[in-house]
Amino acid sequence: MRLKSPMLSMVMALMMGSCSATEEPRSTAPVTFQAHDIAEYRGGYAVEVADFNNDGLLDVVANSTGNPELVWHENPTWEPHVIVSDTRG
Repeated sequence: MRLKSPMLSMVMALMMGSCSATEEPRSTAPVTFQAHDIAEYRGGYAVEVADFNNDGLLDVVANSTGNPELVWHENPTWEPHVIVSDTRG
C-alpha cells in the first residue's frame, strides 16, 4: 500500500507504533518446560517441530548420521512414523 500524503504516512506510522507500545503482556507467569526422551540418535542430528498430522499439536521430526531413517514423532505419545526408510543413499 502506498500513501500519497507524507503527513498521512507519518500519522499512520505513529498510530501503529503507539498501539504496539501500549499492548499489555499476555501473562506474567513463568514459562516451564518438561523434557521428554523420545528417541536415541547417535552422531550428528537435526530436529524440527511442526504439526505433521494437522491435530493442532507440535510433532517432532528428526534424523541423524547414525540412523538410516527419517522419522517424525507424534505428539503427545511420541510414536515414531517413518518418512524415509533408507537415507544412506
